[in-house]
Amino acid sequence: MPDAGPQGIFALEVDVARVALTQGTVVTVAVEIVRSPDFAGEVTVAVAGLPTGATVEPLVLAQTETVKLIELRCASDAQETSWLTAEVVAQGGGVEQREPLVLRVTAPHGGLDATFGEAGVVLGPEDGTGAAHALVRLVGGALLVAGAKDVGVDAVPALWRYRADGTLDDGFGVGGEVVGGGEAGARYEVRQLAVAPDGAIALAGSIAPSGRSFVERRDSTGALDLAFGGGRVVVDAAAAEVTLVAHAVGGGVVVGVRRAGGLTLLAFDAAGGADLAFGDAGLLSPLVGEERVPAEVAAFTAEGRVLAGVGVGNALLLTRFDDAFLPDVEFGVAGHVFVQPRRGWLSAPATALALVGEGDALLCGGVAETSVLAVKPSGATDLGFGDDGAAGIATLRANAIGRDGNGSTYLLGDALGESVVARLDGIGELELPYGAQGFARPGFVSGSTPGGLAVADDGAVFAVGPDALPGHFRLVRIAP
Repeated sequence: MPDAGPQGIFALEVDVARVALTQGTVVTVAVEIVRSPDFAGEVTVAVAGLPTGATVEPLVLAQTETVKLIELRCASDAQETSWLTAEVVAQGGGVEQREPLVLRVTAPHGGLDATFGEAGVVLGPEDGTGAAHALVRLVGGALLVAGAKDVGVDAVPALWRYRADGTLDDGFGVGGEVVGGGEAGARYEVRQLAVAPDGAIALAGSIAPSGRSFVERRDSTGALDLAFGGGRVVVDAAAAEVTLVAHAVGGGVVVGVRRAGGLTLLAFDAAGGADLAFGDAGLLSPLVGEERVPAEVAAFTAEGRVLAGVGVGNALLLTRFDDAFLPDVEFGVAGHVFVQPRRGWLSAPATALALVGEGDALLCGGVAETSVLAVKPSGATDLGFGDDGAAGIATLRANAIGRDGNGSTYLLGDALGESVVARLDGIGELELPYGAQGFARPGFVSGSTPGGLAVADDGAVFAVGPDALPGHFRLVRIAP
């Protein structure tokens, strides 16, 4: 607590030390007056040294009040500034107390991009009979969305391809849409999507009411690859949630299935049979870290090697496997990376893993708060990011992660029941000017699980998830 002043009358406390003001917004800051026992008078609070275009109405704390909010208002035409130091000034009983408040004014970032779709949003499908949960941004900027479409009482796999401006690409399928087939009486749900360098498409999901999972391989036009098990392979009846799909070398597909014992990778060859050269006759249950903990998430390097992660307590663990599916001794320490964020936040379970840039890995985990680990291709942590390679965000549970060409990191997830996109700057700090205090809002239906995330080099973010209008998904572009 600060000194109580030269006469011991009161002390001033401000709940934050730094505030980013976005043009056209209002930010509240809490101030507290700690009175000495012999002073019960009122105190006036104002802010001095504000940048041009920012204003605060002075407020008065009556003798019975200790905490109050000041409102920092930033005009829509306020000039952008670098960080500068203003002061919160409290006066009462002939005593004045000051506390520094570091401020900057920025233009709005993280709003829906009006040049995409209608005011930044595309609602699909047009006939209101579908849902989508997976998204890939293709070379050239087109967007491929995967989900399911109602056909009577059934639901079958479906794909939609959009141009960069959000219009359907009529060169794909029928009017930009490909609708698959399925078993009678079944409802398919597509949760994962991957696109190979040659344009081939792999998608995976679940089948209700049987509880089975499936994987499909399609060519770049969306047509089923009949050579791949007739186009569709049923994984097994015991599979719980498909969490990963990726193309293997030679036209095969690898699927990740989360079971009670952790993540299992199932590899299929180009014909849809088990890829006997992968793991143990097509199966691999990666064990992460020196303690050999079952993996929760996985990804594949450009060379096709498995990278797997897990959250344990307040630690994040990452292991890379060599071509023999043993820990790669050239990665980290004997194949492993182990980091405990200094803040001690709970990092379990691991929720997303992505390879970005030239092979950097981003691993995140946590339930009510998210830890993010940044690792170089060598397995060294990125010491310029967060605390020794680990950063954190309160109130967020992330399920997808990505990075732009400028080094900013983006996380799609849930914060207090609302779907959000958070942005961390190059050193792992939450970018407060982005959206509202660091969170952009794509507008998915409240309480839903958001779907896919794709990040362009310029920082534009594309996301797909459920819309409040039944039978529609919501595809958005968030401006850099």
